[in-house]
Amino acid sequence: MGKNDLEDKQLINVSDVSLTFGGQKLFAGATLKFTPGNCYGIIGANGAGKSTFLKILSGELEPTTGEVTIPKDLRMSVLGQNQFQYDDKQVLETVILGNPRIHEIAEEKDALYAKPDFSDEDGIRASELEAEFAELGGWDAESDAAKLLQGLGIPEECHTLPMAELSGGDKVKVLLAQSLFGNPDIVLLDEPTNNLDIRSISWLEDFLLEFPGTLIVVSHDRHFLNTICTHIVDIDFSQVRMYVGNYDFWYESSKLMQRVLGDQKKKREDKIRELQNFIQRFSANKSKSKQATSRRKLLEKLSVEEMPASSPPLPLGELQAGPGGGQGHPGGGGPHQGHRWGAGTFQRHLPGEPGGQNRLYQQKRGRPNRPLPHFNGGAGAGLRHLPLGHHHQPELLPQGQHRLF
Repeated sequence: MGKNDLEDKQLINVSDVSLTFGGQKLFAGATLKFTPGNCYGIIGANGAGKSTFLKILSGELEPTTGEVTIPKDLRMSVLGQNQFQYDDKQVLETVILGNPRIHEIAEEKDALYAKPDFSDEDGIRASELEAEFAELGGWDAESDAAKLLQGLGIPEECHTLPMAELSGGDKVKVLLAQSLFGNPDIVLLDEPTNNLDIRSISWLEDFLLEFPGTLIVVSHDRHFLNTICTHIVDIDFSQVRMYVGNYDFWYESSKLMQRVLGDQKKKREDKIRELQNFIQRFSANKSKSKQATSRRKLLEKLSVEEMPASSPPLPLGELQAGPGGGQGHPGGGGPHQGHRWGAGTFQRHLPGEPGGQNRLYQQKRGRPNRPLPHFNGGAGAGLRHLPLGHHHQPELLPQGQHRLF
């Protein structure tokens, strides 16, 4: 089986998906394909529907129209949001529940072996369970779960504690470890770096860079997206568009297209003024009345086709004015996501550190970003293919992607 055939059997196919809430359209006509080996960062303004789109992909929410198809033999793991769901479980057990089948097999095996009248049928069933348990990596489940917890900053002495005894921030880390446990085929993460310190974020980036499956992430952490993403999915103007590249590549390309389209708009506005002057000057002239009528129609056409007015995209992690005109939160996110202070540095607030001190975090930490998939570019690609997340609708390529450069 070739690589393309394998990817076709493992892809998530989103076909003409739309969602309407209370008469308000969040997005419509979303047609995308998500393939293994890639990481997709979902971006958009607050309220655009990023987390909602994840819920549609996970099957938690039904779209108004369209469908999402995922092969039944693929296992999807989703970062849980309910911090109290596992309060009656131990920490290590909660992580292993990330692959429920391992937990189910272990419980059924224990019940069989505890039977005082263990029969031949029980022995056959136990043998089948042991084989499946080994195939799923059940014998290494506890050690694998412990590695995830330690990587995310949960010390070994906490692994046997009840979840109810952990702080809210540590519960989130355990739920993140749960979503990464057991080699899932598809992972959906909504704001995974919340409540993580720098060391845990760095560990998570390294882990995700090696993840072989399909990874889809919502995050306001620009540097996190830059490190792990091969694609950006932009939800804007009720549309969902996919672009090749990480966040900075999408943002810089968008700014470039803003300038290009700004020049085009200026030329168009000059043309409109010229036409308006012509109509005013010659509409009463009978010899040129047909020409005036023709140009009036052209003027009307130009007005209809004007680009939608919008502010240029604000890069994640940069400061904008907040309510009352003071220092605001990072663009598109809540407080403590990070602020740009100088070239090459990124300030993150470290939860749990003494006095809530900040640390300057180097954007380039000596690790390569996730390699981008190959795409054709060069001189023939042209500026018309560059993404513009908030204005332009670039030429669509196969699988809903857009060619950049």
